[in-house]
Amino acid sequence: MTTVGSVVLGLVAVVVLVVRRSADRRRVRSAGLAVATLGGDLARSVRSGRTLVEALDDARSHHAGPLAPHLDEIHTRLARGASLDESLEAVSRSGPASFAVLVRACRLGERSAGDVAVVLDGAVASIGDEQELEDETAALTAQAWTSVWVLAALPLVGAAVFASVDPRVAGVLTSTGAGRVCLLVGVALDAAGLWCAGRLVARTVR
Repeated sequence: MTTVGSVVLGLVAVVVLVVRRSADRRRVRSAGLAVATLGGDLARSVRSGRTLVEALDDARSHHAGPLAPHLDEIHTRLARGASLDESLEAVSRSGPASFAVLVRACRLGERSAGDVAVVLDGAVASIGDEQELEDETAALTAQAWTSVWVLAALPLVGAAVFASVDPRVAGVLTSTGAGRVCLLVGVALDAAGLWCAGRLVARTVR
């Protein structure tokens, strides 16, 4: 593989990592919004006079997104004779963290003699606050992550530029032992720097 090919491959890897991180963030946000919507629907159903079991069963026809399998599992367990608390406990171990919060609220509301809708509203508010905090954190760290990726890409872009300006650079890096060692060490150090910088940014926002 030529030096230019290695540089292109490195740049592609960086782009893939950026796209994957962005997709993960969108997936988590989408799940949080779906959970908040489900919680609001359950609270409205309970206020209208339905039991929590009826509200959960009715929600199955309105939520075809990532929460649909969990709602189907609750329905299936209830149909097999399990209690609502047992069914909720079974699904609390799967799904996003925000869904676990809503499930705990459902279990708490079902066990207590208080207003289930109020408990659900509190859970929805908590999920919304957490979502806002995550959005604010993502906005504050976006510049730091951009700097990390730019610094990681600079050596690769620099190698590509030097190789295109002077083909002898590519020849030295790919045709000589010392050049290959320098190329491997440079790629390894760049990857290590990217990993360390990413850890620092992630630790800062914890």
